[in-house]
Amino acid sequence: MIQASEPGEPARQPKPAVALSEAARTTPEASSPPTLWIIPHTHWEGAVFKTREEYLEIGLPHILTALNLLRTHPDYRFVLDQVAYVKPFLERYPEEAPEFRKFVSEGRLEIVGANDVMLDVNVPSGESWVRQALYGKGYYKRELGVDVRVGWALDTFGHHAQMPQLLKQAGYDSYWFQRGVHVDDTPSEFLWEGIDGTKIPAFWLPLGYGLLYPSPTNLFDFSAGVRELWESLGRYSRWPNRVALAGADVIDPEAALPSMVHEFNHERNQPFLLRFGVPTDFESIVVQRAERPVIGGELNPVFQGTYSNRAEIKQWMRRLERILTTAEKLSALRAWLNPPADTQNLARAWEPVLFNQAHDLTSGTMVDKVYADTIRGYEFAKSLGDEMVEADLSAIASRIDTSASGAAAGEAIPVVVFNSLGWPRTDIAQVRIGFSESGVSS
Repeated sequence: MIQASEPGEPARQPKPAVALSEAARTTPEASSPPTLWIIPHTHWEGAVFKTREEYLEIGLPHILTALNLLRTHPDYRFVLDQVAYVKPFLERYPEEAPEFRKFVSEGRLEIVGANDVMLDVNVPSGESWVRQALYGKGYYKRELGVDVRVGWALDTFGHHAQMPQLLKQAGYDSYWFQRGVHVDDTPSEFLWEGIDGTKIPAFWLPLGYGLLYPSPTNLFDFSAGVRELWESLGRYSRWPNRVALAGADVIDPEAALPSMVHEFNHERNQPFLLRFGVPTDFESIVVQRAERPVIGGELNPVFQGTYSNRAEIKQWMRRLERILTTAEKLSALRAWLNPPADTQNLARAWEPVLFNQAHDLTSGTMVDKVYADTIRGYEFAKSLGDEMVEADLSAIASRIDTSASGAAAGEAIPVVVFNSLGWPRTDIAQVRIGFSESGVSS
């Protein structure tokens, strides 16, 4: 294993072997035809240069294009990830939902990530990351009947060393990402080991996630481009199966790509084949490899200035994490005491917070109108959260016997103090009390 020397330092990674070992050359993959796996996708930006709704107006028709390509070309595949992108599509295009579900069930349209957005994983709390997984995986399980097991953080700005443990415990089998590797000749497929020893298959995209876009529409230029891509990927993998993502930020899937792939494969003497696939197709090949290096430590730092940029965004996030986790605890306690708890508003309050944890929003790299929209989302969540906390406190307090006994029973004023933390506290509690009698002073 290659381990970072200190917890906060970047991991030191090995150089790939110049050639496959003798053991590797005897594997089924080594004897298979060289293949470049093409994974079509589109990276929907939740909000950065445009607002959430503006990006939906641009991006939702891209899913329509993908469905048409899946319908037209049986060998075509496509990948979608964020609930904040897929959920509005299914709600606004209900007539497309049956075919959408059919492609998912066939494995031709693969759902990955299963968070509300492609979130930053360094700034939000661990509790927020868990809510992202619960919200996203829960939605896709209910609506599409799929258990999403592919972690997907293509554009995220760094990855902390506890991620392998969190991913595994949340039911993920892999993690695909672009940023955070600081040694350029690191193998593109390796086992990432977390601080507790948990390992998860990691798929680093050394050339980025925007490959094969835009694709040439004539065979000569297309062939030259994919041959050059194959050689470039060979710096990071000596195996005969390599992978490239075809897509970019908020772009329409390219209608000409299936035809160009078909033409390339039918040319004689091509040094490798092109094949459409989804992440789990490529993962099923990599898992059979006997040799996968183990890399431990942080895949950080990346863009460190984002940790302080628009600091009030981070303050709002932490405030809402505290309010909503408190509301969850009180809601559970209230439900235990039998009065009905408001779980619907709890979900409504969490969603804007989860959305605002998108990597570009957490980092504060948005334009001003998106910043204002982000603050409005936090204000809405805070309003709901405060209401739930007050309602749950009142409901719980009403079940507490605060009656006094003895000589002072008629004069006693009951005061209930709640501690939302899991340990004793010695803070000063302040309470405002009104008296009907005159002459009372503090």
